[in-house]
Amino acid sequence: MANIITATENFIEVSLDGIEDFDSRTDLTGLGLAKNAPDGLRVRKVIFYPSAIGDEVVVRDGQNGPGFFRAEVIDTWDALKDEYREDGKIDRGKVMSPYIHAIDCTIGVQNQAYVVFEL
Repeated sequence: MANIITATENFIEVSLDGIEDFDSRTDLTGLGLAKNAPDGLRVRKVIFYPSAIGDEVVVRDGQNGPGFFRAEVIDTWDALKDEYREDGKIDRGKVMSPYIHAIDCTIGVQNQAYVVFEL
């Protein structure tokens, strides 16, 4: 299992350690979370809370899928976020299988940077 993962009804928070990958399909199933559907999660928003200036994260749709969220902190510590709308009017989210390769990330302080998925 990757990193430190906490989940509620509408949020999944992943602490990045820079060593382990995060795979929503296996890591969430291992935790017994029913929200992990075979087709993926309906993600409404992704928020990145960096640990330091210079932190970077890439979230992919599946292990070998395209990147759908990328954040690099150059000179701010503010949370970076992105929203996904399927029809442009109602924020229903987009079905995807979030995957974070540790090699795609730069983390200044281990387990102090977080990616939060709003479902």
